[in-house]
Amino acid sequence: CDGRLVLTHEGGYSPLYVPFCGIAVLEQLSGRQSAVADPFEDNAATAGGQDLQPHQSAAIARAADLLDLLPAFEGTS
Repeated sequence: CDGRLVLTHEGGYSPLYVPFCGIAVLEQLSGRQSAVADPFEDNAATAGGQDLQPHQSAAIARAADLLDLLPAFEGTS
């Protein structure tokens, strides 16, 4: 994929919460923390249904295996 990354976002989320979810994804991808505080973090952390399902765990493990096959990316800062 020539170093490109594609992210998708499924619909149905609160328009008030989506920006905080987006920042959280960018923070994880960049390895940097922003100064933006998530006002909904406590509610999200205590919501049910957050455990990974077996099929989700399998997909993550497979993605990790595929990443091991890629050469290291040397353009990060």
